[in-house]
This record gives sequence, C-alpha cells and structure tokens, in this order.
Amino acid sequence: GVGRKCLRLCHFSFDSLAEDLAFGGGLGLVLLAAVAFLLGLIGQLHVSAFYWTLGIAFVIGSGEIITWVRNCWHCSWLSPFQKNESSWAVHLLQLFLMAYLFVFVAVAFVACHLPEIEFDPLIYHLTVPKLYLQHHQIVDIPEILEAVFPKNVVMLYLYGLALHSQITVKFLNFWMGLLLLLAIHCFAKRLWGRQAGWAAAALFASTPIVFFELRAVYIDLPIALFCFLNFFALLRWMEDGGRKWLVLSAIFLGMAAGSK
Repeated sequence: GVGRKCLRLCHFSFDSLAEDLAFGGGLGLVLLAAVAFLLGLIGQLHVSAFYWTLGIAFVIGSGEIITWVRNCWHCSWLSPFQKNESSWAVHLLQLFLMAYLFVFVAVAFVACHLPEIEFDPLIYHLTVPKLYLQHHQIVDIPEILEAVFPKNVVMLYLYGLALHSQITVKFLNFWMGLLLLLAIHCFAKRLWGRQAGWAAAALFASTPIVFFELRAVYIDLPIALFCFLNFFALLRWMEDGGRKWLVLSAIFLGMAAGSK
C-alpha cells in the first residue's frame, strides 16, 4: 500500500492492476528495507519498532489497498478464464498454462510451512538478522564471513523474524517470488500478448532452481525481483520518457546491487 501511495503521488500510470501491484509492492519492500536499515544504525531493532513501522505503513497505505481491492472487485475475475480468442486451441492452451503455474505455486506455498534446512539460510541469511535483533542494532559478526556482504534483502528478513519466526521469513520470500512472477507476466503480456505472459510466468516458475527457491530463504529471487523491476521500469522510460521512470529504475537497481 505505501509503495503504491508513493507511485500515485508521483503520477505513475500502469496498464493493469497486476502491473500496479508489481511496481507498488516492489517499491514498498524497498521502503521497508530502508527503514529497517535506519533502525539498525541507531540501535532500535526492537520488536515494537517493527510493529510500529508496519502499523504506520498500513495506515498510510490502507486507502491504496482498499482502492486496489475495489478496482479488482469491479473487474471480472472470470475474464482470464473466458474465451477471448478466435481459436479454442489458443484458449485451452492459456487455461493449461494457468493450471500449470498454479500447481507449482501451490506446492511451493505448502512447502513454506516446513522448517528451513538449507545451508546458506541457516548459516547466515537467517542467523545474521537474528543476531542483529539480539543486539538491537547492526553489529560486526567476525565469526560469519558472509555478514559483511550487502544486506538490503536481509533487512526485510528482520521483519519476519521480529514478528514471528523463520516461517514468516519463508512466506516473505515466497511473496517476493510471486511479485517476480507477476512482473514477468506483465512484461511478456505487454510485449507479446496474454498467452506469452502466462507462458513466461509458467516456464519461469517451473524452472527447478526457481521452484526450489520459492520455498527456501535464499536471496536470489528477491534480487531477481528488483533487477527485473529495474529493467521493466527502464523499458517504460524508453517508451514513455520522463525522468520518473528512470529514477524508479535506479531505485530498484540500487536495492538489487546492495543485496549481494
């Protein structure tokens, strides 16, 4: 909601509600990571501070959330399933791609309920933010070499650990994966049509490494999200002109560059 609020104040326009959600959700994540980083610098990484941050963000963006949901309600949710093409073969192919994508996303969603067992998440993706929370600030951790790596995405993991546990972080990572799939769908649909959008999202989700990382706490999918949004915003700048799309592209690029 807060990301969409900022985009509306800057007079951004989007071709669809899905594109609106992808860019608004991505920018909202950037803002939350920036706030967590500032809290870490001033030694205020307390659970209450994260609740206050999310509460204020919800208050600011609640109107945008309501507006977006209302717009979705006014749109026909059956439209993706309705036959808009002259050929039944094309329509059935689209339904198959949607079902194919749904299966992979649903399985990954169920797998997010399982405890994290992978090496990188347990060694530093989850351990480093946990130690930050214990010290209530960003501290030097000489025992973990990877702790000196850029940590923009890890700043987002602080919210999940502060609110509940590693399972919350897994669902946060899953949400960023969904935003990436949504952005890929919108990008391909914009250039090559609706079927291309569903095909691109389905093929990407079924890639073994992507499917694996949808249910694990690895930072590669979040980085891919911000890199892709950077490229998408750059395309919009090339099409529409104006400095605002170039600035938005730079924001996403900076978020990605500061994550690994």
